[in-house]
Amino acid sequence: MSGPRELVANIAVPTFRCGAHTLYLLPGRVLLKYRCGFADVPYREFLTVVNDLRFHESGPVPRDSRKVGTTWQYVNVKGGPDRRFKNNPQPRIMLYGRVNFTTRTGLNLRWDCARPASARRFAQAQ
Repeated sequence: MSGPRELVANIAVPTFRCGAHTLYLLPGRVLLKYRCGFADVPYREFLTVVNDLRFHESGPVPRDSRKVGTTWQYVNVKGGPDRRFKNNPQPRIMLYGRVNFTTRTGLNLRWDCARPASARRFAQAQ
């Protein structure tokens, strides 16, 4: 939360990293750091969309995520397990929250959150 080294601020700057991009939420605008430089975007230019996302997980899941069902890795036409496969595990269906940040100038960032409510609260605070 300290912000970029190139910026001196007397406040804590919320910081979010997404791959090669870093977003710094400053008063009045967002500072975007990418591989070769910086750009600033006024908040009014941002379009923030939040969706719930169901994702099939066969490996470890975040402790605070919510399981909403199960499915089969190989499904038959009627929705049941496909009996042609001897090893047909049942992955969990997990409910996540997805926050999409876009601008008219081409910025398109996505964050997936373990809890949909957290994604909604984050988007409302932005």
